[in-house]
Amino acid sequence: MGKIIVGNWTIFGKYFPKQNEHWLNVMVDELYKIRCLVAHNSYVGKDERDALKVYYKSITAQLQL
Repeated sequence: MGKIIVGNWTIFGKYFPKQNEHWLNVMVDELYKIRCLVAHNSYVGKDERDALKVYYKSITAQLQL
């Protein structure tokens, strides 16, 4: 997912004017790790849930719609 966004930064960049593609790619990669835990029915601990909330809030706070 992060590679798609970075590869098309000319399209997605306008929604994240305060950040660069590296920042967003790091956030998406971290979210992907948590997504894999969920997809494979693995345990998602408190640390992962807390990280999910932080990453989600960080990304959505940057959105300029």
